[in-house]
Amino acid sequence: MRRLITLLALLWLPTLAHADLLTDIGERITKAPVVRGEFTQTRELSGIKKPVSAEGEFLVLRGQGVLWNTTKPFGSSLRVTSTEILQRDARGNSLRLRADGEPVVGTISQVLMGVMAGDFTQLEKLFTVTGKLEGKRWQLALAPREAAMAKVVGQIRVAGGNTVEDVALDAPNGDRTRIEMRKVTTAQQAETAERAAFE
Repeated sequence: MRRLITLLALLWLPTLAHADLLTDIGERITKAPVVRGEFTQTRELSGIKKPVSAEGEFLVLRGQGVLWNTTKPFGSSLRVTSTEILQRDARGNSLRLRADGEPVVGTISQVLMGVMAGDFTQLEKLFTVTGKLEGKRWQLALAPREAAMAKVVGQIRVAGGNTVEDVALDAPNGDRTRIEMRKVTTAQQAETAERAAFE
């Protein structure tokens, strides 16, 4: 009986340690309703030697979604909510993908919103999460639990302090994307124009 209890305790230890890790990281990440800043995105496309870079501004409204406004090299915007993904270019052309028409859109939206908001506990159903803490800094690696997800998202690595500062995405086709956030600020209330972007 004692041996069985010891075995059960050993089986539970990794789960408890993992839960403690996410709890500790969750306590470090700001719960501010609004997170905004600038970003630099670098993409290494399979078969292309020179990386493709872009810069712009991002906005996270907790409970509503994520907005990416790219300013360089070309102007465009990408709005991600729980119900849809909307992309607009500088000419006003738009592409709208709705979750009720394509279930994978809802999954991608959930992943992007969870990663950018630092809400990793909601992603545990989709990913195996591992990581470490180093002082006030943390790092996480998210690996898809199911083969179907692995075909869409691939592996994600996230790092930061009181906000998410670095995101790396390894796509199934070999493409790699790194997003570095800087000049990140938080607020308790969104500005009028920011709220309007999600209406």
